Amino acid sequence: LKLTAVALEQELIGRQFGNYVAVRSFIRINSLEMRATRRILRRPGINTAKCAILVGGPDWPTSVTTGILKLNLLQMLLGTTPILPLIAASTAAGGMQLLKTKGDLYDSITVIVTFLSFLAQTASTLLAMYFIERTSTQYAAELAAEPPDEEVLAHDERQAAFSKAQRDGTNWSSAGVPLWPKVTIIASALMLAGACYLSVVATCFEPFSVSQRISDLPGGTVFGLVRPMGWVVIGLFVGGWVLRYIYRRWAVARARSWLRASTVDASISDASPPPPPPPLELEVVQGPRCDVYVSDSPVGSPTSSPSPAASRAAPPDISVSRDVSRV
Repeated sequence: LKLTAVALEQELIGRQFGNYVAVRSFIRINSLEMRATRRILRRPGINTAKCAILVGGPDWPTSVTTGILKLNLLQMLLGTTPILPLIAASTAAGGMQLLKTKGDLYDSITVIVTFLSFLAQTASTLLAMYFIERTSTQYAAELAAEPPDEEVLAHDERQAAFSKAQRDGTNWSSAGVPLWPKVTIIASALMLAGACYLSVVATCFEPFSVSQRISDLPGGTVFGLVRPMGWVVIGLFVGGWVLRYIYRRWAVARARSWLRASTVDASISDASPPPPPPPLELEVVQGPRCDVYVSDSPVGSPTSSPSPAASRAAPPDISVSRDVSRV
């Protein structure tokens, strides 16, 4: 059952959702740690580092990540097989919970088996973190030289610009921030904090274990689990998240408008000035008289000059002409 779940999560969820840029960006596919993880998991067969990641990593996220990284399914199933003893121990611990009422021996066995399962799972998780860190440090140059996911790089740049616009646009000291979003997020924070505090100091739920029946609860239904203070906590929690959702929608809309305004301002400031007009060429023709000609053609281009006969025909003075047409 475990290996079947691994296969379905990797192929039907991870490999399919890995085609989305936002998903690949979410797992930080260009980071050294993720590249180190991919390098370890690509090793064939069973080895300590590979099994530590597949066994010690979170169940569902690990299998989905292997699909996003487009890793070989059979190799992932082979590296996951060491988890079978842990599953057997955890299953035994759960079975012992049903036998606790039959004697103290079963209660003691349940505690021991549960502790050993927890210890083995924790050790696998710590080993996975150790091998990923060691690989990312030992092969840092090779991992950094791997070609990045260009689509994810562009997506991350856009997200960074959007996050900056959201920080700047929702800053309470910035101009144009209305009062109601401030009141909304403050009320949300107070309600969520109150829910967390009451859930600790008050008895919100009826004691219940897997060996009991729902019919034993007050009212004989599952709602009997919740005491009156529990409903208060649930109400505060739901209300706080609703207010937070409203604030988040306003913040996103505010960030988008802020980003559009910043883009327009940047395009105006970056606009290049129009090119200067071509320089005028000044021609001075020596003769019995001095005629000055101003040409609109660029410097170095051929221009027309008056004939000597025309110069002798006019009285001795200085005249200015444009495009060889007397003004």
